[in-house]
Amino acid sequence: MKTFERVCITDYRIPTGNNESGASQYFRLLKDKTYLTSAVSNGKVVVFSTYWVTVPIEIFAGEKEFTK
Repeated sequence: MKTFERVCITDYRIPTGNNESGASQYFRLLKDKTYLTSAVSNGKVVVFSTYWVTVPIEIFAGEKEFTK
């Protein structure tokens, strides 16, 4: 599987549910941080982190091939 390093250009968060006290929880991608991602498919990439999440490619700038 090809993977890429991409730099996030905007803070982005995805709701993951609520904690025990009922407060909303989020998975966050932070601006200016580099993430390992999949190739683009239908305008989206999978970010490989604590969780594997699908996000729009528009939140990233550039790419550097990590694995072939």
